[in-house]
Amino acid sequence: MKACKPAVNEVILAATFNDEIAKHGAIEVASPNIVASGNNTCCITTRKTAAKPCLGRYY
Repeated sequence: MKACKPAVNEVILAATFNDEIAKHGAIEVASPNIVASGNNTCCITTRKTAAKPCLGRYY
């Protein structure tokens, strides 16, 4: 959570998380990271829905 700052995007947060778990001996993650911010924070994006923006709607 220390890495969360207004100017840091999702890609940087995901990379920071992967770096931290690697420092503790993890070889890889069990599943891909889900990192989101802004209007789409509550929308899980899959390959099927990636082309459609959520626009802040809750599902």
